Amino acid sequence: MNQKEKEHAVLLVSSGIHTYKQLKEHGVDVYDAVSSYSNLLYLPNGETSFNDDTVFALTEHGEDVLYQIQKENKQELLMWIAAIASCAGSIATIISIVLR
Repeated sequence: MNQKEKEHAVLLVSSGIHTYKQLKEHGVDVYDAVSSYSNLLYLPNGETSFNDDTVFALTEHGEDVLYQIQKENKQELLMWIAAIASCAGSIATIISIVLR
């Protein structure tokens, strides 16, 4: 499971798409996400086998991945806001020079 697939699985589970059937429909390799290698998801009800309505939750590692995604998205948003504010400031400066 590569980083993009991990992020996809974590975002789905955090948004309420967390049953075996839903995750499979969205292309998540559930067995890989639950494996000790990926360690993203676990079965909170202590189940040992998967059926269509088996519900998964994020492990601590999965929550860490989610936090990192949210942090990156917030940084990107702040960068866009700064760029837009800079453009608005530049336009205001040009307008004030032209209107003198």
